[in-house]
Parts: sequence; C-alpha cells; structure tokens
Amino acid sequence: MSNALAKYMTNADLAVPDEDHLANALTDSVEDTGGSRGDTEFLSFSGKKGEYALGRNNAAINPDTLYLLEPLSFCEGWICWTTSRSSTPAGRHVWEVIQRKTKAIAEQDLEDHGPYNEKAGDGWFKLKGFGFITLNPEAPKQAVFTNNSVSGLNSINDLQQEVADRIRAKEPHIPLFSFDMVEFEAQGQKNFKPLFPVELWISRAAAQAFFAGKLSFSGLLAGKEPRKRAARKKRVTVMP
Repeated sequence: MSNALAKYMTNADLAVPDEDHLANALTDSVEDTGGSRGDTEFLSFSGKKGEYALGRNNAAINPDTLYLLEPLSFCEGWICWTTSRSSTPAGRHVWEVIQRKTKAIAEQDLEDHGPYNEKAGDGWFKLKGFGFITLNPEAPKQAVFTNNSVSGLNSINDLQQEVADRIRAKEPHIPLFSFDMVEFEAQGQKNFKPLFPVELWISRAAAQAFFAGKLSFSGLLAGKEPRKRAARKKRVTVMP
C-alpha cells in the first residue's frame, strides 16, 4: 500500500487492476464489516478527544486541506487490544481490500492473546482504512488512516461504497477530500465520529495528468480532463 499511491498517481504507464473487480471488493468489504512503513506516515483519530494525530509527532490535520484518496489503497483487517498492552496493539492483520479473497483472515483463525477483559475493551476488532496523498506534484507525501471504532468503520464504509457505486456507473471515482468530524452522544458520553467530506470526484486520467505536471491545480478543481492524444496516422507505402 505504501507504494501504490505514488506509483499509480505519477506513472500513467502502470496497469490498473480491473476496476469492476475493485468495486465488487469494496462492496463485499462494506457488507462484511457490518454496517510506519517506508515513507508512509500513519494517521489516527481519537473518538473521545475528537483529535487527529499524524505520524510520530502526533501532528494535527488542517480541516481545510484537500487530499487525494487512491481507491486501490482501501484496506481492512483486524486489531487486538489488551489491557496489559493498552498503548500498543497485541496483534494486527491488515490487507488491501482488492486482495481480500486471497489475503483475508477469518475471525476464527486469529491468534489468542487472552485472557481478555471485555469490560476494558479487550479483544479483536475489525479495522478499516485507506491511503491518501497530498496534492503536491513535485513532492507528494502519503499517509494511511485506519480506525476500528464502530462510528469510524461506518464513515469509511460510506466512502468506500460511494467509490464502488461510482466505478460501476462509469463516473469519476477518485475523491479529493478533507478530514472532519462530528460530535455525538453514546451512553451518556460525548464522542466524535470521523468524517471525510468529498470536495470533488476526479478521473484517474485527471489525477495522473496533475501529478505529471500536465494539469494545473485550478484545472483539477475545475474538473478539467487532460487532452487525449490524437491517433497517429499510419504511413502507407505504395510499392512500385
């Protein structure tokens, strides 16, 4: 996943996996959920504090900044929390959604890190996420957002399903989005839910043209598409 964003957004010559297969995998992943590596940083979200934290320095996220989400980077898996290791997961398995039929691990096959204190929130939980990239053609930075809260999974599911629906409808399906949140109350406690409002849906061709320096930022936001190359006419040589 760490390489997919930069590769597919900056190299138009790379083959893209069958997008209908991607749409089906995204939908299957939504239904199944029920409702730092290399140069990649990780973004987390605290539902109790309502705060995003990026990388080792726990940097804040500007809610007005737009990012590009690569649909191929949608991921899912499992994460295990135990009281004895509250700051670090006791176990973690993550795979890209498009590879779920060959990489997915069933709940019954997860290793046991017990004993678990259910009242303290111990145990294995479903995890979902996606990769995103900054809109900087010269030096794009990439990161991965993951979450295992019920509200977080629902927000990721909503975005995932919309991407799948747009792929099937043959519409632009790569979102330019920002990170936001909304407050809600659960069991008398104030909580926050992550939100990913989409500013614009763009095509893969437009995204690749932007990162290749062939489409300006204003052109990208205006929904412009790169010019298609005219097909070269074959020269016909007449033999004497």
